[in-house]
Amino acid sequence: MISLIEVLSKAFFKIVHVITSLAPIGAFGAMAFTIGKHGIESLLPMMKLIGTFYLPAFLFVIFGLSMVAKACGFSIFSFLAFIKDELLIVLGTSTSEAVLPQLMEKLERLGCSRRIVELIVPTGYSFNLDGTNIYMTLAVLFLAQATNMHITVMQGGDAACGDHADVEGIHGCDRRGIHHACCQPVGRANRAGNSDGADPRH
Repeated sequence: MISLIEVLSKAFFKIVHVITSLAPIGAFGAMAFTIGKHGIESLLPMMKLIGTFYLPAFLFVIFGLSMVAKACGFSIFSFLAFIKDELLIVLGTSTSEAVLPQLMEKLERLGCSRRIVELIVPTGYSFNLDGTNIYMTLAVLFLAQATNMHITVMQGGDAACGDHADVEGIHGCDRRGIHHACCQPVGRANRAGNSDGADPRH
């Protein structure tokens, strides 16, 4: 049974390799369509949103992960250089799931135990979603602005803490997690005295 699973895993990884090689082309096509139909100015709000996300993500990697890596005895910058190809795919597809097979293979070539890689990497993908936590908090603020609701600093912190719990295992329940993380804090803000009475479900 284990041998069968390993054979199927290798076949699945090869399929994912093909898909991830074409994914950046698909992302480029989507952007080209948007620009062609609505003009280049249609990307400006999205660029601001992406910039707002990548700034805290960059600071988290430079300061947060670098300290963790240093405590474990290696340089985060050397590791980022080692997985630069995977990072470019993540940048083009906006999801780290696309590089899961390649990342596992690279870690094995680096010298990590196969059993450890097969346990730690998929587990980290499901229960250590730091980037998703940042994104979900940003989504709360995005929905608040879209519905013209005022969120205080305390409510923003509440959303960030709530999102940290919501993103655990979110890969298996994206829609439910997004709805809970985005609408619940906005709903609390609405009940706190929002003057326009907007329905957070909208």
